This record gives sequence, C-alpha cells and structure tokens, in this order.
Amino acid sequence: MMKPSPLHHPQTGAPHRPPAAPATRRRGRHGPAARTSAGAALLALCLTACGGDSRSIAPANVGVSAPEPGGATAAIVPVAASWQYDLTPHAIPNSEGGPWMHIDITNPKTNYQAIYDGTQPQGQNPMPLPAMRIVHAYVCLADPTQLTAYAKCGASGEGTTQPLGAALLQSLDQALTTIGNARLKVILRFIYNFGVSNNGSSDPAQPNDADEATMRSHIAQLAPIVAAHKDIVYAMQAGFIGKWGEWHNSSQNNAANDTVTVHNAVLAAVSQAFASNVNLEVRYPYLLLDYQPQTAPSELPFGIHNDAFASVLCRDGSKCDEGTYNARGAYTQAALYAAARQAASTHTFSAEPVTPEGAASAAQASDAVAQQSSDMQLSTINASFDPNSWRAWVKAGYATTLLDSVGPHPVLYGAALQVASDGRTVSLTLDAGNRGWGRIPHPRETWLVLTDASGNVSSYPLSSVSPAQWAPGSRQTVQAALTLPTPLAAGQYTAALKFPATSASSLASQSYDWLPLESQGVFDAATGLNRLGQFNVKPAS
Repeated sequence: MMKPSPLHHPQTGAPHRPPAAPATRRRGRHGPAARTSAGAALLALCLTACGGDSRSIAPANVGVSAPEPGGATAAIVPVAASWQYDLTPHAIPNSEGGPWMHIDITNPKTNYQAIYDGTQPQGQNPMPLPAMRIVHAYVCLADPTQLTAYAKCGASGEGTTQPLGAALLQSLDQALTTIGNARLKVILRFIYNFGVSNNGSSDPAQPNDADEATMRSHIAQLAPIVAAHKDIVYAMQAGFIGKWGEWHNSSQNNAANDTVTVHNAVLAAVSQAFASNVNLEVRYPYLLLDYQPQTAPSELPFGIHNDAFASVLCRDGSKCDEGTYNARGAYTQAALYAAARQAASTHTFSAEPVTPEGAASAAQASDAVAQQSSDMQLSTINASFDPNSWRAWVKAGYATTLLDSVGPHPVLYGAALQVASDGRTVSLTLDAGNRGWGRIPHPRETWLVLTDASGNVSSYPLSSVSPAQWAPGSRQTVQAALTLPTPLAAGQYTAALKFPATSASSLASQSYDWLPLESQGVFDAATGLNRLGQFNVKPAS
C-alpha cells in the first residue's frame, strides 16, 4: 500500500497535486497541448450534457450558430465559451483553514492588520510568518468581573462560583467585533487556568477550575454572545476544564472535574449551547469515546484540537503525541487514532506543534506531520508556536509544503459556459477540486456573477454547486443549470463565481469571508470574485 504523503490523498492514494514532478505538482501547470485537450473535453461534456452538439466547439468569446429547437424564435446566437487555468504556485489565504496564531484579546496593541497581511514581526520563528485569516484566543473567566490577559489566567489560585459580570461579557462582545472588523475568524477557548500559580510560576495543581454547576452557568451566559458572532467563529474548543482548558490537571476539589461524569456533563452543555451555531473541538479522542454512549457516533458534534501535534516519539517509539493517542483503559492507541480520524472527517482538526520528543530528525518530523495531516484532514495549525518544530520542517524543506497544504485549497482547472438561443437558459461546467488536506467546514452558497461591458452586475444562485463537497485531494466535474429571469442583451460579459457564507444576508456582506479559487488570474482580492472569463452575446439575425 502506498504510504499517505502530503501529495497523496490518504484513502485513494491519488496525487494531491496535479500528477507531475514535485515542482510541477505545486505549480499545477499543464502543457499547452494538455490544456487545449482538457478545454475541448470540458466543453464537449457541457454541450453533450445540455443537449448540444459536441462537435460545435469554439474558443471563448465566440458565438456559435445552431438550429433552433422546436422552431422557437431565437433571441441570440447560442454561446459556447470555455477557459482553462494554471494553478497558483502557492496557497491563497482563506478563512476556512490554514495557519493561525495566538492573540490576547485584552491587548489593545494587537496589530490585526499585520496578521492579515503577513507583515507581523518574525520573532523567534525560523521563517517569516505567513498572512493569516484565523487567530486563536484564550478567554479567561477566572475573574468574572473582567477579562484578564490569558497568560495570567488564574494567577490568584482561586476558582470562581460567581456569574460572569456585565463588564466581562461586554468586553468579550467588543473583542469579537474587533476581530470581525479585521476580516479574521477566531478559534475560541474559554479557560479558568493557564497553568500559573498564585506566585506566577507554572504549577499544574493551581489554580482551581470552576465547579460543574458554575461552568454550566457560564456556558449559558456565553452562548448568546458566541451565537451573535457565529460568522467569525472558526471553531470553539471545549475548554473550561483543566490546565490551559485542555481537560487535564484539573484542580477543582482535588480533581473532581477529571471524571467521566463531569466530562460528559460539560460536553453535553457545550453541545447544547453552541453546536447549532459554531464548529466544536475537543482535546482528546478518548473524550469522544466516553461521550459516545450518550449519542450515535455519527451525531457527535466535535472535531479535535491536537495541542501536541507531530511530537512523533513516545517512550515506546509510537506516535502518540504526548497523550493524544495514548492507550487509556480499554481504549487502544489504534482505537483513539481512529476516533480522531472519524471526528476529523466530519468536523475540523486543529493542530499546535510540539518539539519532537527525543532526537527526532527533520525527516522524521516531516514524515510524521505528512502522515497525520493526511489522515486527519488537517484544518489549521499554529504557525507562531514552537519554533523548534518549524525549524525542523524548514530544514527538511517541508515548511512551505505544509503551509500550502493545511486547510482546504479549492482550485479550478477549467470552466465551460453555454447560453441557449433564448438568451435565458444557462449551463455551467466546472473542472474543480481541492488540493488541500482539509475540507471546507462551513456552509457556503455559490453564485454566478455576470458583469456587462457597462459594469452592470447581475448575480444568480447555483444551488447545485457546493465547494464544501470538494473532498481533500479530489478533482471532479461539477455541473449547474439555471434560467435567467430575462434574456441577456447583446454585448460582452464577464462571468465570475462568488462563495458567500450561507449566513450572509447579501453578496455584499461579509466581505472578509471571501473564498478564493487558487488558479492563476481567477481570484480578484479587491472584489472577492473568482473570474472565469469573458464571452460575447450576439443577437440572432
């Protein structure tokens, strides 16, 4: 069996990039003959599917005369246009996955624009930080009267039983608004304990978590705010329990929170409060197996955040990522890995790298991340944490491939558009795919946007086109048909696609949430449109 790699799909073994030498795969280029053949085949498919003559192939922007079906009066000369595209050499940032970094939402000096542009200081990182569309925020609830810096969360050493105050909730609402205004999405994690004791040192026994009743009360208070900002919440991690909100080293009443009963109660509360609005993640796959008796496996509303990603070597030489996949009771390492893989197939899998345990080589580090990234359909990764891991990947020449592959990366190889002689019946065929490791986790609509030579724009929904269905490593033919409300007038048009979130009230809203197709000359960062090409409409004689 072929071993999964960052360039091969884990189930099918199909090439992750277009089949060619590695450099060509990354660029996604085809030779001129291959492009001409692909375009002809695509247009032929469209014509055949739509009842046309596959021999009537013409270059883009040329009208094609054809007999009128059923003796109907022709409004225009039928149009058949096709376009082919080279893929971009590297990924284009999108908000459906990719690299992220921690932010402190209490820090008014956070430079969100630099995060968006990729101009933030390199710091200790072995490479410049890339442009990002996602940030991660710990939200400290240890002091219910106000938001405090996450790095000092719980430094008093005391837990809380008080409701969250109006000032804290208002500050959280304002912080999320600021993130949205910066055109970013956020991974949220609510915590009581960042692993600091009352003297400021790291101590897994301090401070206390909240008790179960308080956590459930706080969850109920937070739910309306998260719902109000659901459009900019990439994921919400279960949090609340334990050191760093990672569900270990809980100190509430001598680890009373480290029980299956409390775990399941908090998971149920989180699910009930948030699952209908945002994507959820848990730290350990064993939590899913413990919780599974409460619901059918297919209904588990959680993905995974692996905060020891690709740490590679455990004491026995297995790949258990510092406890993520360690055998636990009746759960074998294989069962836990499979549970994580199942969760990642329907939800997101976020990663924070940890320096490989032992003397792992750069090659080992790259091999581990490639294996797990393919298996888990890696959605996001912290690009600003643990410079040792990134240094190993840079040394192996693997860091760029990782950043180009993490998350979904929709692409377009070709497109063909037909307009029938009535000027209203439109057919569209796309040769599309996803060259990333991850899926598109949030629902999106697809709109065909036509702009005439005078700049007048008309937009039409394409209900049969869903980029969220483009599986990692896949390439497929996608077809759509629609009837325009009025015939197209004679003149030149530009056809484009746009993929707004389903919660968007209009095409103009949520401009930060554009989804680019990674094909050269297609995505327009100024408008969010993915330009297919131009075609001419000529009146029937």
